[in-house]
Amino acid sequence: MINDMTARVSALQGGSVHIINGVDYKIAPLLKKDPRAYLVVTEGKQHFSLPMDATKEPFNNPDIVLALKHALDRKQMVDLLMAGYGRVGNDHPIAASDPNFNPNIEQRAYDPDKARFHLKKAGKSELTLELHAAPVAFEQAVSTAELFAQSAKPAGITVGVKREPDDGYWAEVWMKKPWVASFWAGRPSASMMFSSVYASGAPWNETHWKNEDFDRKLAESRSFADPAKRREVYFELQQTIHDTCPTIIPAFASWVDAARAEVKGFTPNPNFLLSDHRVAERVWLEA
Repeated sequence: MINDMTARVSALQGGSVHIINGVDYKIAPLLKKDPRAYLVVTEGKQHFSLPMDATKEPFNNPDIVLALKHALDRKQMVDLLMAGYGRVGNDHPIAASDPNFNPNIEQRAYDPDKARFHLKKAGKSELTLELHAAPVAFEQAVSTAELFAQSAKPAGITVGVKREPDDGYWAEVWMKKPWVASFWAGRPSASMMFSSVYASGAPWNETHWKNEDFDRKLAESRSFADPAKRREVYFELQQTIHDTCPTIIPAFASWVDAARAEVKGFTPNPNFLLSDHRVAERVWLEA
């Protein structure tokens, strides 16, 4: 394992290794021009999230949550921080590549005026919050928090960026602090994603959100033999998360792997990086 990104890319370019994963978005455009290698970009289910604790003020106020959801410039995040290697998210965890993705949910956009409107509905003219982030959550987490701080200002929202150490982040910050940065690799099915993170009793319910109607419909969907009927429920569940769950999902992030030119048969799989971790079974070297 080569943890250092620069060393990992150098090993690929020098021929010490044939395949690497986790290419940094800033490095990807440069590596793309190297005739010795090529990129394998997977537009899959990995997504970044900014969950809020539904049991803590002010995140138990729906209008505060909506104000924050309109206060981040998602497109700027994807274009600048991710170099375009991703898609704008819409505050629910199902990717466009998933057959159960709901295309009918209106895309939430950066709108400081609408953010200020919801802030006023919550009885506030301004708001000050702290967002906890660390690169271990996702490489651009701290930069995303800083971008949030910048884009939220016109709405009267002050976001303090608390950079946390990578060491201990998942044990001491995630699901402990009221507002944090997080990420999900996605799950093979929509049902698994809902059950893992959004059901009331989910082990990784990072927002501590509880919605009885959501739980009931999710449980019922498992009994449907008809895929179309099950898909209809999954559409409703995505809408419910989008509308009421106190999390911001600003972007779906592409997996960026790379291989030397002599590696053949390396194709992306939307479930995970390195062809869903089965790259060794599928590739060959051309002499």
